[in-house]
Amino acid sequence: MDCPDFALTREDLFNCAGTRNYAQILATAKGAKAAARWLQGQNLLPQFRKGLGADLPSADTE
Repeated sequence: MDCPDFALTREDLFNCAGTRNYAQILATAKGAKAAARWLQGQNLLPQFRKGLGADLPSADTE
């Protein structure tokens, strides 16, 4: 996640998750949802693109 290729979009992840601490991001529902959405947005795992559609609540809801 510290790859320089993702530096610009990583700030969006931190803002949505409410923290810059990766352990906290993955330990909370809000952070995990933000990470899932961020990862999907990077198009690194296209096989999971369908699974994160409208049925996934926003990162703001816990």
